[in-house]
Amino acid sequence: PSRDVTAAYLVLVNDADDAVRVVAGESTMAKTVELHEMAMDGSMMRMRQVKEIAVPPKSRVELKPGGLHVMLFGLKQPLKAGDHVPLTLTLADGNKLSFEATVRPPDSSK
Repeated sequence: PSRDVTAAYLVLVNDADDAVRVVAGESTMAKTVELHEMAMDGSMMRMRQVKEIAVPPKSRVELKPGGLHVMLFGLKQPLKAGDHVPLTLTLADGNKLSFEATVRPPDSSK
């Protein structure tokens, strides 16, 4: 509740015959939304911003802890389990995908 940063995890599904690239995100609940990944930097695991998340044709990409994910910075209010956060992801072709993410406890695997 005292943090103004959180992460969003989801599965991106591409049923099309062409690759899809997510290039940006936004939310009315956060000042900034960025695409990130966790990656090894020497012997340390570090989080870094990425320019895009590619989803190959007829496949899916899971955004999860320790890998690709969406970061929300500057939350406009504290979040608690059960809250819904509106998110919009922008694709390279300009299309937008809007949905609501459900807030879950940090130790939740569901």
